[in-house]
Amino acid sequence: MLEIIRDLPRLEAIAGPWHELAVHNPAPMVGHEWAVAAGKAFGKKTVPAVFALWDGPELRAVAPLGLSRVGLSRRLQFLDRELQEPDSLLFRDRKSLEDLIDAIARHGQALALYGLPHGGEEEAVLRDRRGGSLTFCGRPYISHAALLPPTVAQLDETLSKHARAMLRRGLKLAQKQGDVTFSMETLDEKNREAFMEDLVRVEGSGWKRKNGTSLLDLPDQRRFYEHYLELKAASGTLRAHRMLIADKVVAIRLGAVAGGRLYELKIGYDDSFRDCSPGILLTHESLKAEIAEGLSVHEFLGGAEDWQKRWPLHVNRHVTVRRYPYNVNGALNLGQDVLDRVGSRVLRLVRRG
Repeated sequence: MLEIIRDLPRLEAIAGPWHELAVHNPAPMVGHEWAVAAGKAFGKKTVPAVFALWDGPELRAVAPLGLSRVGLSRRLQFLDRELQEPDSLLFRDRKSLEDLIDAIARHGQALALYGLPHGGEEEAVLRDRRGGSLTFCGRPYISHAALLPPTVAQLDETLSKHARAMLRRGLKLAQKQGDVTFSMETLDEKNREAFMEDLVRVEGSGWKRKNGTSLLDLPDQRRFYEHYLELKAASGTLRAHRMLIADKVVAIRLGAVAGGRLYELKIGYDDSFRDCSPGILLTHESLKAEIAEGLSVHEFLGGAEDWQKRWPLHVNRHVTVRRYPYNVNGALNLGQDVLDRVGSRVLRLVRRG
């Protein structure tokens, strides 16, 4: 049976079956709490339209989608699209995924799924079952994951001489400005609000604020993380890492542990301390703490960045799949995407000129 969930109370009510299905994919981005937090934070822009396939009282598959306004029409996309994180559908088996994709297609809305695993089952099914629509797969983009060895000593050995020298130099510069400490804690109901205050302040102290991409400038994203921490505080899976100089927080990281991995959800550093590379120093200490916890992979998420190459990496590839049904909605969405693409190219040419 197909159910399309359009209101938050109903979405919140299916936590149990969703958690049981999530054993097939423990990543936070397909978790129930993530979907509820996204619905609360982004629901005015992306109205929930969560597709749930039921087998009696059990969920077979779920797509945490919403309808967003695009030009003169609307399209289905992930509820958390604004975060630009790798995403996925949640399904029990290949047949459940196929039935889910068919159910979404029958809805007759254009579809844009950002950040699906490149070469994964979702991309394959969307390519194979394209009847009644135009289907395009965008150019893959990559994210990085640090592969964690069994011991901290082995982690240090994997670093290049240049990377080790940079860490030593950064630490010495930091120590000249005061006592340096690193704080690692599990978030709960008692400390999550204080952590959010530090995160918003530190992340908004430098280049992100100048670019208008800090949580201070993006209130919907700020609400998302506040809701997510509130929903996950009791799980014991949230990790807060801080670097302090003279008792002042100069770098901060938020992560979630699942399936033997830590997923990096948010990072920031105080731009006035950039000469000592506090973000890099805290990353290395965080990786050491994850090894001590017995984790094997650190997922950086987002898009791949050069500074992450200091550690041994695995490359994850992601793709955006777009589907335009043969109807007015599909035509309007296709036309809007073509206009947006042309506009972006013209803007790039103007900037180069």
